[in-house]
Amino acid sequence: MLSNMDFRKKLGKGISIYPFKSLNVESANICVTASKYAWSIDTKKYLLTTINGKEQIIIPPKQTALIFTKEAICLGGKIAGTCHARVDLTLRGLGHIGPPMKRGRAGLLVMTYYNQTENEIYIDVDERIAVIMFHELSSKYIVPKQEDEHDHILNIFLSNCENPKNVVEDLNGIRKKYNSSDVITQHMINEQDYEMYKPTKNPFKRIKRNIPLNVFGLLLVIQLILMLIARDTQPYFSWLTITMTPTGAIFAALLSKKLK
Repeated sequence: MLSNMDFRKKLGKGISIYPFKSLNVESANICVTASKYAWSIDTKKYLLTTINGKEQIIIPPKQTALIFTKEAICLGGKIAGTCHARVDLTLRGLGHIGPPMKRGRAGLLVMTYYNQTENEIYIDVDERIAVIMFHELSSKYIVPKQEDEHDHILNIFLSNCENPKNVVEDLNGIRKKYNSSDVITQHMINEQDYEMYKPTKNPFKRIKRNIPLNVFGLLLVIQLILMLIARDTQPYFSWLTITMTPTGAIFAALLSKKLK
């Protein structure tokens, strides 16, 4: 599984998400949100409603909702992912079936939530509905582009649903637009929230973004100042002493990793 730093390094280079919101980034994963496109698998009815000016998805008791995410995600040939339910939704009584994310995929995600209770459960549009975790594979292989059987089944389901005017047409337009990794990546790169994650070739900016490196660099400077105050008359020995200390060793290791 990708660590926090590795996940950030892969953004735009194996992992692309649009719309990209920095508030949805949680440690080594990212949350996806509910779009307005949601249907009951049991009754095939459209589940979106507006209450007091707020768009909400209402999942009836003992029914399963199929919800499209607002975000489109594409993965490179060495990245796969898994979807996990958010705790706050499961506490409401929703059971989640998390789909795997295959390497090389591009497009919207489809989440399914089962209402285990005897009451209606409400999900706000734009509410976080799942957590995505990413895994780097040991080898790279992209399956040749071909029609996805699951996508075909999904299209049949949507064509048989009860829909307000143009809902499925609008959704299919979005799905078609964001089924390309190049399109998703380009849109993410242009997002304002992505600015802080953009890779830079400037070594000073790269160092500046690394808090542990800055901390140990500051400790190293303090150590050097103390040695100068002590009036060490052998500068070459001072530098050798500094680099051989734990502080110097950790700083050198962090600097080497950051500039790699």
